[in-house]
Amino acid sequence: MEFTNDGLSVYHRVLGIYARQVDGDLLRYIGQHHDLVETVWPSIRTRLGPGGIDLPSVLTLPVSSITSFDDTDLDVKTIRVYELQDKKQHRVVGMILKTSESNDESNTPAFEPYLAKIVLSQVWLDTQAPLSHETSAEDKSEAIVDLFDSLLRYRVPDDHWHLGGREYFLSKVQYFTSRGLQIELCLPAFPCKSSNPEKVGGTLPDKGEEMALRRLHEFVEDVSEIYEPGARVWIISDGHVFSDCIGVDDGTVDMYGDKLKELNGAIDAPEARPKKVCFRSLVDLFDLRGRDLLHSDLIEMVGVPSIDHHIDTDLTEDAELCRRILMAGFQPDKASLKAKIDSQDSSLLALYRGFSRFMLEDLDMHPSTQELSRSKRKKLSSKVSFEMILRNQAYSNLVNLIFPDHIRLSIHAHNNAGPKFGVQLLDKKVARAVDTLEADSQGSADLLHIPTPWHNSIAKVEDSPKVHVLKSAAVKEAVSERKFAGDWVEGDLAHGKGGFFALSKTEPKSQPEVKQQDIVRPAMNTFARKHSHTERVSA
Repeated sequence: MEFTNDGLSVYHRVLGIYARQVDGDLLRYIGQHHDLVETVWPSIRTRLGPGGIDLPSVLTLPVSSITSFDDTDLDVKTIRVYELQDKKQHRVVGMILKTSESNDESNTPAFEPYLAKIVLSQVWLDTQAPLSHETSAEDKSEAIVDLFDSLLRYRVPDDHWHLGGREYFLSKVQYFTSRGLQIELCLPAFPCKSSNPEKVGGTLPDKGEEMALRRLHEFVEDVSEIYEPGARVWIISDGHVFSDCIGVDDGTVDMYGDKLKELNGAIDAPEARPKKVCFRSLVDLFDLRGRDLLHSDLIEMVGVPSIDHHIDTDLTEDAELCRRILMAGFQPDKASLKAKIDSQDSSLLALYRGFSRFMLEDLDMHPSTQELSRSKRKKLSSKVSFEMILRNQAYSNLVNLIFPDHIRLSIHAHNNAGPKFGVQLLDKKVARAVDTLEADSQGSADLLHIPTPWHNSIAKVEDSPKVHVLKSAAVKEAVSERKFAGDWVEGDLAHGKGGFFALSKTEPKSQPEVKQQDIVRPAMNTFARKHSHTERVSA
C-alpha cells in the first residue's frame, strides 16, 4: 500500500538513529542512511564533550567540517544531532537529521527537538550482540517461519513469499533467535468498528475480534513450543489515525480499545508473563499520558500545525494532538502524491480509486452524507481517500522508525516480499467470508483489507461447519425475507466471549407471503434496540 515516500518532514530528514555507550563508543546504528552514522561518528564524537549532549541541547555541524562526508546524493549542507540518555540501559540514544531549508509549517524551530525527544524516548533499539553460533537456533528459526506460513500468512495471486519474502522473514526471526531474545512482532490493526451499521453489529468488539485475538494467541503459544523465549505480538492500534476520516468519534474509538483490552485479558492466561498480545496507541507512542502541560499550550509552544477534517466527528484533545504530531512529523509530500495520481501511476491510482470506493460505501449511512447528492458523496469520498493514503503512509513511517527490529505484520494484502507480511486474522478453516448467507456465496475480493472483524459481523448458522463473516445488512435481509430465523447473541467480553448472530435456516415452503411493512422480525427488533448505534457517529 506504499508509494513514493518523498517529503521534508522530520522523518524524511532522518539520516540515522544510533545507540552509544556513555563514553562515546558506538553500539549500533540503523536507518535509511545508517552507514552515514559510522562515517561521521568520529567528527561527532570529538564534539560531544565529557557529559555528552542531551535534549533540548543539539549539536549542529556543517558537513564541510567533516572531511569524510560525501553528500553528493543526499544534498546535505548541515546536520543536527539529538541525544537522550537511556538510564535504564545505561546508554545514550541519538538521531542525526539533515537540516531543512523548507518553509513548511511543520519545520518550526521548536517542533523538531520536541519530536526528536519523543522518538528517542520510544524507539526500540536493541544492542545485544549475537550469541555463539548454534545449529539448533537455525532449525528453530526455520520452524517458526514455517509456522507463520501455515497459520497466519495471507496468500495473494502475485505472492513473492518464495521469491525472497521467506528469506527476509527468516532473517528478521534470526535477529531474535541468534540473541536468545523474545521474538517481537507488530501489527497496526484493530482500529474501531466501521461507522456503517450495515456492516457491523455494534460499536464494540464482538465474536470477530475474539476469533482474531485467539488466533494471534495461538500463534504465540505455538512459537513458545518451538523456541523457549517465545514471541509477542504488539497491536499498534490505528483507530485515532483514521477515526475522523471514517466518521467515528474519538470517544467511541477509546471505548472500543478499552473493551478490546478487556477481551484480550480474558483470553490470555492470568499467570502469563510476559503477555502474548499487547497494545500500543498513538497516545502511548507520543508519550502524552500524565503530561501536566495543557494541549493548547503544547501546540502553541512547539508549533504543531492543524490537519484537515472532512467528516463531522467529535474529537478529543489527546487524539487530535496525536494526529497533528503524526502528520507534522511523518507525512509524505502532498504535492508528490497528487502528482503521482494525476500522472495515472497504475499502482497508486488503483489504491486511490479503491479507497474512494471503500469510503463511499463506509460513509453511506453517516449523518454527514445524508443530505449530499451522489456526485457530492463521490467528491467527499475522494477527498477522504487522499487524506487516508497520506495518513496511512505517515503511520507506516512512524512504526518503521519506532520499531526497527519488529517483524511487520499487516491486515492489508501485500505480496509478502517484505518488509510487511499480510496476515489472515480469521482462520479459513473455521470462518468463511461471504456476501450473503446463500450456500454458494463467496466473499468479494477486497485488496484494501483482508476480511477483518471491524468491517464485518459474525453469523453462526445451525449445522454449518464454519461461521460466516459478512455484512450485518446481509443477515438482516436474510431474516427479513424469512430465509433464516435468529437473533443477536450478546457477548461477555470480560470472560472472553464476543457477540454474534445465531441463525437457523427456515423452510421456504412453510412461510406465508411477507408484506414489505412486516419484513423485520420481532427478534431482529430486539437486536436493533440493543445495537441501535445511538451514539451519533454510529448511526
